[in-house]
Amino acid sequence: WQLIVAVKDMAQECLQSFDLLRKAQRTVMRASQAYLGFDTEGIDESALALLQAASGCFDIIEEPLAKSGLREVLLSCERIVSEFEKVHALIKDRDEAHREFEHYNEKVAMFMAMEQKQQAKSERDRLERNKEKLMHAQRVADGKRQACDAAVKSVVQRRHFHARATLHAALRCYFKVFSVAGGSARSVSQAFVDELKEGTPVELVGFPEDSTMNGLTGVVDSVLGEGQYSVVVVPGDDGPGKAVRGEHLLPLGAAPEEEAAAGAADADEPVIQVTPASAPMSGGCEAMVTSRVPGEVSDVLIGAQQVEVLQVSAEGVRVRIPPGQVPGPMRVEVRRKGWREFVASSECAFTYFQALSFGSRASNIEFDTDAVGLQSIARRRDGLLHGIAITAQPVSEVASSSKRQRYFEVDVLEVPERRTTKTLWIGFAWPSQPATGRGGASGASAADAPANFGHLPESADELCQAFVVGGDLPKARFYGSEIDKVKGWRPLRDVVVGSRLGALLEEGEGLLCLTIFQDGVPRYSTSVNSS
Repeated sequence: WQLIVAVKDMAQECLQSFDLLRKAQRTVMRASQAYLGFDTEGIDESALALLQAASGCFDIIEEPLAKSGLREVLLSCERIVSEFEKVHALIKDRDEAHREFEHYNEKVAMFMAMEQKQQAKSERDRLERNKEKLMHAQRVADGKRQACDAAVKSVVQRRHFHARATLHAALRCYFKVFSVAGGSARSVSQAFVDELKEGTPVELVGFPEDSTMNGLTGVVDSVLGEGQYSVVVVPGDDGPGKAVRGEHLLPLGAAPEEEAAAGAADADEPVIQVTPASAPMSGGCEAMVTSRVPGEVSDVLIGAQQVEVLQVSAEGVRVRIPPGQVPGPMRVEVRRKGWREFVASSECAFTYFQALSFGSRASNIEFDTDAVGLQSIARRRDGLLHGIAITAQPVSEVASSSKRQRYFEVDVLEVPERRTTKTLWIGFAWPSQPATGRGGASGASAADAPANFGHLPESADELCQAFVVGGDLPKARFYGSEIDKVKGWRPLRDVVVGSRLGALLEEGEGLLCLTIFQDGVPRYSTSVNSS
C-alpha cells in the first residue's frame, strides 16, 4: 500500500513539475522573440544559432512532457488504492464480526457453566436467546471472513499486476521523457561546448569602456574551467593566454578542425534515416523518417516530390511514400517548421525498386495480396511438394559497367513449426522457349509469360531451365544438374522468420554467377559456363 501511495505521489509531483517546466520554456522563448523583435541585432550570430537550436529542442520535448503517460499511472494508482481501501474495510468488518461472535460465545459458556438445577426459568430463556445470537454472530463472522479472504487472495494474486501498473509504468514513463529530452538536448549541449572550443577565433567584448580589452581578437588556447577560458590575444604569442570568462568572448568562426570533425561525425551517423529504407515504385506505404533537424518538422521531400506527412512525434515523422518516377536511390530532405535555414538532406537515404508479383505457381501454392494490392505473398497450403512460385514479371537488369545483373529479394514471413528435412530453394528460372537463350533470360523468379513455364515439377531442384540454390543438405543446381555442394549456408537452419533473402544473377565473360544473400550478407556464390 505504501509503495502504491509513494508512486502516486511521485506521478502527481512529476506532472506538476513537467507542467512548470513547459511553462518556463515557453516563457523564455516568447521573451527571446520579443527581445529580438525590439533589437534584431541584440544577439550575436553564434548565440542566435544556439538559441534556435534550443528552441527546436524545446519543441521536441514539449509533447513528451505534455503526454508523459504519468496521468494514466496516477489514475491506476488511485484505482488500486481504492481497491486496497475496500480490502482494509473488509478486514475491519471481519474483525468486528469476530469480536461480536466471541462476546456471545463467552456469555453462552458462562450460562452453560451453571448447574442446571440452579438456573431459573428466566436464566434458561436468556441462555436460549444468547445461543440464537451466537449462531447469528457465527454466520455473520463466517460470511465476513470468507469475503475478506477472497478479497485478500485477489490482491495477492494481482500483486504483479499492481506493481507493473504503478511502479513499473511510472518508471517507464519517467525515463521515456528524459530519454527523449536527453537525446534531443545532447546535440544542443555539445553545440554550446563546441562554440568556444580550443582554436576558436574570438573577439573580446563587454569590458568597461576604459578597458583596452574591448575589440581585441584572439584564439581560445584552452578551457580553464566552467565558463572560463584562456585566450591568446597576439597571434603566434607563446606566452600564457589571458583568463577570460565566456560571456566576454564573441566567436568569429569555427575552430580549424571543427568542420573536419563534423564531417567525420556525419559519416558515422546518417543525417536522415528512413524506415523502411526502400519501397516499390507504386508507393502508398508508410515510413518513419528521423533526422537531426531540431524543432518540429514541416516538410519532407523524397527526390523532388513532396511527401504526405501523417504524424509528427518525438520519435520522428510518419509519412506516406508517394509513387516513384524512376527506380534507384533517392535524395531525402527534411525541413523544420518556421526556420527555413534548418534543412537536412541525405543523398541516398531512400530507394525505389521495381516491385514484383507472383504469376506461375504449383498446385500447393496460394497467393495473397500485400498492402499496395500486389500479389506478392506466396504461401504453401500443406505438405512438402508442389510448392514452386515464380514471378509474373522478368527481373529487371541492374545498371553495371562490366556485367549484366539481375537482383531480387524475398522476406520470410513464416517457417514450419515442425522440423522437416525439406527447405526452400531460391534462384532464377527461364521460360520454356526463351527468346534470347538461357544466358540472357529474364530471371528466375520471372517469366515473359507465366504460361511459358508449363507444368511445374514437384520441387524447384527439378526445374529443367533454372539456376537455383537450396535444399538440405544444400546444393546448387543448373538446368536440372547438380553443380556444387553449398558450404557455409544451410537454409534449413539459418533461415528464420524475418530473414530477407536476395539472389543476384550476373552475366559476363561467358559465365553466369549466382550469389545468395541473407539479411544483406553474401552467404554463397557459384558460377557456370553460360554458353
